[in-house]
Amino acid sequence: MAQSVTVKKLTPEVSRWMLDHIDLNLIREEDRNRDLAYLRGEKEITLKQLEALSKRVHIPVSYFLVATPPEEDLPLMQYRTVDSALPGNPSRELIDTITRMEWIQDWIRNERTADDMDPLEIVGSISAKDSIIVAAQQIRNSLGLKSLWFHDRKTYSTVLSELRDRMGALGVTVILGTSVGHHSRPLLVEEFRAFAMCDDQAPVVFINANDTIGAQIFSLIHEFVHICIGSDDLFNGGSSPELKESRRQEERLCNAVTAEILVPSRNFAEVWARAISGRSIVAACDELVSSYYKCSMVVVARRALDRKYISLAAYKDVELAAKKKAISEAAKKKAEFHKRKEKGGGAIDPSVIKQFRLSKRFVQMVAASIANGRTTYTEAFRLTDTTSNSFFGLLRAAGIHAYDR
Repeated sequence: MAQSVTVKKLTPEVSRWMLDHIDLNLIREEDRNRDLAYLRGEKEITLKQLEALSKRVHIPVSYFLVATPPEEDLPLMQYRTVDSALPGNPSRELIDTITRMEWIQDWIRNERTADDMDPLEIVGSISAKDSIIVAAQQIRNSLGLKSLWFHDRKTYSTVLSELRDRMGALGVTVILGTSVGHHSRPLLVEEFRAFAMCDDQAPVVFINANDTIGAQIFSLIHEFVHICIGSDDLFNGGSSPELKESRRQEERLCNAVTAEILVPSRNFAEVWARAISGRSIVAACDELVSSYYKCSMVVVARRALDRKYISLAAYKDVELAAKKKAISEAAKKKAEFHKRKEKGGGAIDPSVIKQFRLSKRFVQMVAASIANGRTTYTEAFRLTDTTSNSFFGLLRAAGIHAYDR
């Protein structure tokens, strides 16, 4: 009978790191005493037990086998501003998402370099010193949008998809996600809404799709503004006194430019006057995002506050109403999902879901790289988070039929 391989006790330094970074609630009740004793550096465990623990707490096995605490060098974390109710350390879900996007970015950069592509003109195309109006107009021009571009777009989904495609045409890869690997590891909106990883060959924007779709649209444009300035960003809508003043100024510019693109100042007075007639402030904001603008009520209310059309207290009322509406919509969406599941029908094709989360341009790049022999199918499955079965469905969903089988 083969003897079990035993793993040494953790060093005190690694033990402290593990206890500080692991969500102990993830440990199974039947393993709790043994695993906690190991994490405290009190006992040894077998390699098989360690592998099971590693998988459950989402920490790589190699992290447990070193003498000194692992260093996770993630430059984006310097921009992290978290709600005081959240843990001080970033979640494993956020860390794993950033790490995966860094890997995708490296792959895209290598592909473009191999094809001898020039740096992307959109990166650094505006200055943080530009005025709000000038920067907004330049970005609209880059995206091929008119000032009131949103007026004839019927749905929020159409707007989100169109913006992503237009950004993709400029070389910006936009990826949406709701979880890491499995639905049991959701991405928390309270921790982050989006992030941008700037690179003159491979800029990447990631959007937390657990957010409301109006907020996703705001986040997408906000991160695109950062790419246009030439900077990285980790966005959750908060602020931090630890950020340098120059960084805070850039954040204010990005927020203002995004608001100008979504709610242009040129006709806001007229639009607001019509909406507020006979309605409360909350109802007016709700009406405008239902019939005219494609953003959240809070963006409209902020424009009205800046114009001194409403008070700060009224703005707070809109914030509260928007939060309640988001909670209600999330609950409704969850209920509809479970209803479809109980009926055993109405399931969405996983390939369609992947196509929604991955940009068409990125999928096309992967397919082209397979064709020219630079990327193996195994690498393609990892890049797109698919299997050998779902990958070809993803290609078909993206309109690529050369690999049909």
